[in-house]
Amino acid sequence: FEAAMPWLFWMLGFSPAYIGGPPRMRDAADFVMSSPSGHVAVVECTVGLLKDDGKLPKLHDRTQAVRRELNNSGAQHLHVLPIIITCKTRQEVRPDLEQAEKLGIYVITKERLDELLLITLSPPNADKLYDEAEKATMAAQEMYQKYGSAEALSNLIGR
Repeated sequence: FEAAMPWLFWMLGFSPAYIGGPPRMRDAADFVMSSPSGHVAVVECTVGLLKDDGKLPKLHDRTQAVRRELNNSGAQHLHVLPIIITCKTRQEVRPDLEQAEKLGIYVITKERLDELLLITLSPPNADKLYDEAEKATMAAQEMYQKYGSAEALSNLIGR
């Protein structure tokens, strides 16, 4: 799964770099990629739940390290977005979504993967996809800052 995802994003117009290798021999994200504008995504893949093996905090920490390195190298104008990809449906990972969104991690589930596969049939626009993911991530974080939790928001609007 994690080896196939960089190929998908390459077809979508990104420049991925697959890190790969046995987990016990590395301490890095599964791959990183950049958009044509140079913005960076740090990507972790899972076939399980989002919280398995501490993936969310590790991804958050790895993203912060990439941000620090870009800032130190004079590339602070570039954005860095953490992304976790799972082959599970949104409903299956629902218990983990809140933690991911609070950490500013963009979650790609099976439903979005299906949409992305269809997008490969048209000319790529990686910058547009990156911007959409970044805006969705910021909106989720703002919601949690404003309302505290998805449950509090649901109670507020009566759902």
